[in-house]
Amino acid sequence: MREIVVDANVLLRLILGDVPDQFLKAKDLFSNARDGKIRIFIYEITIFELDFIMEKYYKIAKKEVISRLVELVGTKYLKVESRDAFMKTFLAYEKSKNSFVDCFLVTKTKTEQRELFTFDKGIGDR
Repeated sequence: MREIVVDANVLLRLILGDVPDQFLKAKDLFSNARDGKIRIFIYEITIFELDFIMEKYYKIAKKEVISRLVELVGTKYLKVESRDAFMKTFLAYEKSKNSFVDCFLVTKTKTEQRELFTFDKGIGDR
């Protein structure tokens, strides 16, 4: 079975639907994954890029970004790196004033039963 890693631009076109021909290609790719014809992998870095681009470039509200990312990461037929940590991170990030990256760092550290050493105030143990 073919295994495909998708870049943030593919996911953005799928989520936003703002470039019609690319949206249709992305939709077709994901339909093939849903039907078990291919496997789609999404790496951690791609989720961070999506958050950054949607919030900073497209000016999408944090709550809406979280909603869209929860839907994407929660899609069972996709192979998402650190899926469980991301799902916990979305809950923390929604209530936090910290960055998405900092929330993920805290969540991942706790999930892996490690200690976080940081000079940032309010994100973890020092």
